[in-house]
Amino acid sequence: TIELPHDQGFFIQRSVDGDPVVVSGDIKTTNTSFPLSPGFNALASAFPVDATIASVFGPANEAGIAAGASPATSDVINVPDGAGGFNQYFFVPNGLLIDLNIASPAPVDASTVSLSNGYAISGSGGNFFTEVAPTIVEGL
Repeated sequence: TIELPHDQGFFIQRSVDGDPVVVSGDIKTTNTSFPLSPGFNALASAFPVDATIASVFGPANEAGIAAGASPATSDVINVPDGAGGFNQYFFVPNGLLIDLNIASPAPVDASTVSLSNGYAISGSGGNFFTEVAPTIVEGL
C-alpha cells in the first residue's frame, strides 16, 4: 500500500500486460488548493469526475493562475495530445483562453478542452490556484 496525498500526482509506466491497477480511497468533497512551483507541474483534477479547463480553472480563469499577454508571461496549461506531446493553452488578463495549437493562436471555449488524462502547468510558479469541488460530489 502506498499513501498518496491528494495534491501529488504519479505516473504508472507499464511495459507488459498484467493485472489492473486498483486505486481506492475517500472522495474529496471540498475545494482543493494546488501550489505551483517554477517550471513544470504535473497535475490532475482532485475529483473523480470528468474535468475540463472550465471546470478546473473556471471559464474565465476564476482560479487565478498567472495570465498574461503571451505564453512567456503566463502559466501555460499543457494537455496530453495522445501522441506523446502536449496541446498548450494560456489565459490572457481578460479571462479568454488562448489555444496555441493552431497556426494563428485564438480564443477557445474552456469547457471544450478535456483534462481527463491529466495536465501540467508550466510557468513562473510561486503562486497557487484553487479547484472548486464540482456539485456532483457535494454531500457524499
